[in-house]
Amino acid sequence: MFKKVGYKFFFILITTLVLFSFFVLTTIALSIREVGIRNAKQSAFTIAEIVHKELNASTNIQLQEYLNRLLENPKIRGIWIDTIEEKDKNPLLKKVFATKKRQSRVIEHFSQIYVSVSLPHLSESNEVQFVISVEFDVSEIRSQWLEMIVLVIFLVLFFIGATLFILRQLFAPYRKFYDDLQEIVLDTQKGFYEKRIQTKLQDEVGDIAHWINGINEGVSTIAKSIEARIPILINYKKEYYSQSLLERIEEVMSDLVDLYEFKKGIEHLDDRNDIEQMIISLFNQFHIYEFIIIEIIGEKQRLVHPLNAVGIFEKYQQIINKKSISSKQLLYESEYGVTKFFKESISPTESCIIGLFEISNKIRWNLIFIFEDSSVQEDFIQHLTTFCNYFDAARASLQARYLTDILKENSRKDPLTQLYNRTFLEEYSASATSQAKRINVSYGVLMVDIDFFKKVNDTYGHNIGDKVLVELARVFTQNIRESDIAVRYGGEEFLILLFNSNKEGSMHVAQNIKKHFEEIIFESDNGEKFGKTLSIGICLFPNKAQSIALAIKYADIALYRAKEGGRNRIVEFMPDMLPKDFNPTKV
Repeated sequence: MFKKVGYKFFFILITTLVLFSFFVLTTIALSIREVGIRNAKQSAFTIAEIVHKELNASTNIQLQEYLNRLLENPKIRGIWIDTIEEKDKNPLLKKVFATKKRQSRVIEHFSQIYVSVSLPHLSESNEVQFVISVEFDVSEIRSQWLEMIVLVIFLVLFFIGATLFILRQLFAPYRKFYDDLQEIVLDTQKGFYEKRIQTKLQDEVGDIAHWINGINEGVSTIAKSIEARIPILINYKKEYYSQSLLERIEEVMSDLVDLYEFKKGIEHLDDRNDIEQMIISLFNQFHIYEFIIIEIIGEKQRLVHPLNAVGIFEKYQQIINKKSISSKQLLYESEYGVTKFFKESISPTESCIIGLFEISNKIRWNLIFIFEDSSVQEDFIQHLTTFCNYFDAARASLQARYLTDILKENSRKDPLTQLYNRTFLEEYSASATSQAKRINVSYGVLMVDIDFFKKVNDTYGHNIGDKVLVELARVFTQNIRESDIAVRYGGEEFLILLFNSNKEGSMHVAQNIKKHFEEIIFESDNGEKFGKTLSIGICLFPNKAQSIALAIKYADIALYRAKEGGRNRIVEFMPDMLPKDFNPTKV
């Protein structure tokens, strides 16, 4: 931009000098020509006057001799004496006879130039008797004139060159200032503030350079100070952002706003599943759809995403193994190592990136991102810092939700046996009946009681009684499915809800539990060994009861019949077991 201005300035300057020089040259050339012609005219008129005097004072022979001597001068082309009869000989004679005054003219040809003058001789009656004409050659003047023009041209060119050289030296610091200013302006537009104007000028331009350098220094210092504090707020590696400092800060501010909105949105979610879905949708916003999230709590694993994956644990068991992950290529690690990303090849055409998200000491997520397109993978790697920031933003909320869920879970569990308690049963049964009817699912309800359990506490102490309860809970866990629910109903009574079970299945589970428990030999503190038996009541929902709560009541009635029948047995509920005054609507 400023170079163009400089070129325009010098173009105008050179054009002005050339035009001025041309004007001066033309003026000088015309002046030299005019002076030469004027002197030639004066000489020609002088010769004509001399001839006029000789006509009056000399004889014809003397006059002829005089004229011959004059004509020996190479500059005199000719001398003529013309009468009125010859006035039409040329325009000059005609004009002299008409005006009765001396006249002159300049005659120019390609190879020569001469001056022609005519001097009239007047009679006493003021009439022109004859005219003396002299032609004077001034070609020599043309040569002198051309030589003078060449000299003047040389002097003018020398003057222009010297002027340009001096101006160039004078304006060199200003030109450098404008070049530096142009670079700084362009860099400033791109967000770079490192360059400074280097100048020794002490005038107003030097002051401007000092001001601009001060502004750039101030902006650069503030921007660098802001950038130095960014890692306090988020994971930040500037190689993942723009090279321009200002653009980097703008991008980071945009990320901070997005993170704030994301964190604020998560904090308003009460359900951990909603937070999980929000994180999943975050990856979708970056056009990432092929990924797996596995929740690991202690030895337990849960597939968070996708929910419909089949055989995912088996297929990626080696990949998600924490020991094998630590030996893979580390791509990025967030502050304090909360989030890590590794790269792994699955096949020659397929690779994946593995993420570890440590929510707490005992809870982590393993994330697997599968890529078939290397360009998509590279784009994903460029966003690793962003993902780490989002995970860090979500970590506190997830910790709180996990803690809430654990506390809620603990409040629903018996602290001794780690089985669900009656609080959970009341919450569960309230919604389970309608859900079971809606999806047409049956339940087998088992009410279990340890025979003569009170004697264990009285004889061996409550610590031995607790061991018996814990062992029974272990037998339940080993003989029921994950979809089934075991509840400590109270004291030595337990309740088992068998999901989607029929009569045969419920009876089979009850028999297994009874058999495995009776095989256990307990030992008291004094070394005495003993065993225990179970009494079990069974009721099927919805075959025998219209609600799960009613099925629990009927199973309890069946258990009572088992105890009445001598204990150590399994009894299925039958309608005739109901007391005559029993009202099912009050259950």
